[in-house]
Amino acid sequence: MDRRTFLRYLAAIGVGTVVSGVAGKLARKLDEELYEMKQSKYMLGTVVTISAMSPDPEIARRAVDSAFREIDRLEGMLSRYRKGGQVYTLNEKGFLDNASQELVWVLEKARYYSEISDGAFDVTVKPLLDLYTRCFWEERRTPTDDEIERALRLVDYKKIAVYRNEVWLEEEGMGITLDGIAKGFIVDRAVEVQKRNGVEHGFVNAGGDLRVIGGKGAGNPWRIGIKSPENEREYLGVIELREGSVATSGNYEIFFNEEKTYHHIVNPRLGRSPVKCVSVTVTAEKAVDADALSTAVFVLNPERGLELVEGMNGVEALIITRDGTRVTTSRFRYIDL
Repeated sequence: MDRRTFLRYLAAIGVGTVVSGVAGKLARKLDEELYEMKQSKYMLGTVVTISAMSPDPEIARRAVDSAFREIDRLEGMLSRYRKGGQVYTLNEKGFLDNASQELVWVLEKARYYSEISDGAFDVTVKPLLDLYTRCFWEERRTPTDDEIERALRLVDYKKIAVYRNEVWLEEEGMGITLDGIAKGFIVDRAVEVQKRNGVEHGFVNAGGDLRVIGGKGAGNPWRIGIKSPENEREYLGVIELREGSVATSGNYEIFFNEEKTYHHIVNPRLGRSPVKCVSVTVTAEKAVDADALSTAVFVLNPERGLELVEGMNGVEALIITRDGTRVTTSRFRYIDL
């Protein structure tokens, strides 16, 4: 773990999205005592915390262990950083002839969000992110307009071809990053593993992309903190949720300049980071949807982003603009702090 990654790890431990709870014997449901097994590990480029509750502590322990194994398996497959993984290989060679069902599913889901957002969500932005990383972190300069224009020629989700278990990129030099959707997908899969292990109450929190199930015992909701974009150690509100997912995209997560006008979220059509929003929080049934939509809405201007979410069942959003204004969809509910 390099110094930058280690510092991000320490920050995530201290200021990650909080799901409140008490370790050990947690609550009563009917006449059964619920025990919580909770563990955190550095995975997916962030701190992943898993909680499982059961009357039998051994069931809770097995569920947590199994969920972490599933996360590790899927990260190896879907991460662009894991050498030998499917996404790494696709980016390196430009094609895959043995793509897993999971990768194909995520790519098809990503294409769906690209289409409904008019291209605001696009997993082929890797050339732009590589350009930002090289210019800002290695060469200590801002990329030129010409450099951005050249990278933009390699960005187009329509040039990802999928046929059965074959995937290829239609332009040499293209690359994909699933950072804006795979984490949510992996969270969902980890929750499904918990359920198969007999857990009815718990959560999986991957650095703010999280999904909760069953309430916090005895019918109580989980309380999920919404980070302040201005101070990651503070929270501006709390969402109460018994079942469902929350994901937040913010310009404070990874940024390339002090003004945060260049950050890890990039407009695939302009080649530059959106500057109207500083934070977008989305609630949905599945984490994969909340994950992708928080990115898509961030790229769209607030009005268009709200319009997109308002047209979807079971999805709500909170947008915080650069001047601090909070705008929400009609049914977004949170407790203001």
